[in-house]
Amino acid sequence: MQKTKERNSLSLEIPEEEYQVELNKIRNRIEEAEIKIYKHAYREANLAYYDIGTYINERSEWGNKYIPKLVNDLKDKRGFSRSNLFYMCKFAKEFEKEEIVQQDAGQIPWFSLITIMEKCKSKQERLWYMQKTFEYTWSRKNLILQIKAKAFERNSIEPIISKGVKEYSNPFIKNIIKDSFYFSFVKNINDEKELKNQIVSNFIEFLQESGQGNAFVGKEYKIRTKFNKNYYVDLLMYNVLLHAYVVVEVKIGEYKPEYYGQLKNYVVLIDDNLKSDIDNKTLGILLVHDADNYIVRTTFENEETPLILTKIISFEELEDYLKKNK
Repeated sequence: MQKTKERNSLSLEIPEEEYQVELNKIRNRIEEAEIKIYKHAYREANLAYYDIGTYINERSEWGNKYIPKLVNDLKDKRGFSRSNLFYMCKFAKEFEKEEIVQQDAGQIPWFSLITIMEKCKSKQERLWYMQKTFEYTWSRKNLILQIKAKAFERNSIEPIISKGVKEYSNPFIKNIIKDSFYFSFVKNINDEKELKNQIVSNFIEFLQESGQGNAFVGKEYKIRTKFNKNYYVDLLMYNVLLHAYVVVEVKIGEYKPEYYGQLKNYVVLIDDNLKSDIDNKTLGILLVHDADNYIVRTTFENEETPLILTKIISFEELEDYLKKNK
């Protein structure tokens, strides 16, 4: 009798949407473990490069023939070209060893460190990109995109969030709170449907920009209430670090007060119809091209529902946006 019950339980259909959420959790956990293994290797390599750069710098009296001689005598070792040895010297000059040993920032690929040293002006900016490359596991290609998008400068702009976000208990929420998202594909898009289609078509870029831990659940996600009325969420994600659903509403143009009510309504609907007991409160992100910050803040500041207003920025708008928000 017990075996029959077991067979019956195994034959039940698996709900596809719930399965996709669980599959994303498992994939993220596997990738997290793989990344940790690689990061330890990066740390040891970077410490070795730092020490080698220090040794060379300490023998500066040997002049400009020292590095070419080293290149020739280390040709049996991979990665010790003339340019690489110069970068090791630069690395040792620009950072303290404690910054490499004690911080996670030292645990990123060497060529990402070279990119940061080449493209970032201040030490504060370099350390910031090192830390974010570690946190978000940016590839070198994505790191270059983030530097081009001036992520460091945009990070200093105070985001617009509700009281519910400020009181959110999970510390990982800071990973998805941003004043703006930079997208390379938004130029000359003046239609909401087309913008949503482009976001889905470029979803890897969207996930990288929207923060750590997000997994895609669905576009135009259908919610059917107990009163048999249907609502459609523009984009629905699940954040595996927050253990919470994330509703994203996409709007063309400037913020309008009715957008706030629509987003709040969808967040409540997800909480009532999809959230389980093990999930945290659903978050709402409203994507708009522009907003009167004063008007939005007065609306959001006392709102208990966790809501974030995030602006969509293209490359062409970037400089003007940063000047406006100095």
